[in-house]
Amino acid sequence: MFSEGGKKFIGLSENPNVCLAIFDGYTGFQNLHGMQIMGTAQVVEPFSPDYLAHAAYKGISLDFLNKQDPPMHLIRVRPVSMECLFSDCKALGCGPRQTLLLAGEGEQP
Repeated sequence: MFSEGGKKFIGLSENPNVCLAIFDGYTGFQNLHGMQIMGTAQVVEPFSPDYLAHAAYKGISLDFLNKQDPPMHLIRVRPVSMECLFSDCKALGCGPRQTLLLAGEGEQP
């Protein structure tokens, strides 16, 4: 994800563990839809091949990026686990809370 920076970057070099949350607004206990992703963050070097590839994917022009001072930061998150809470799973005969554990580099899933 691209970011202008700020306080969120202060601790990433010392502790790269992060959590992302994605959710729909609460409309009732029977309509829960959310996901929590735990992982490790890495700041991608500005204007590196990975940086430029992600900018192109997001439709951000090189001209726009060149005008930013300081440059936009790109944070890459490698997921370790994902926990989903979907009320809809009950209709499928599953529990509403599902967890996916992902293998780290060099590990077997």
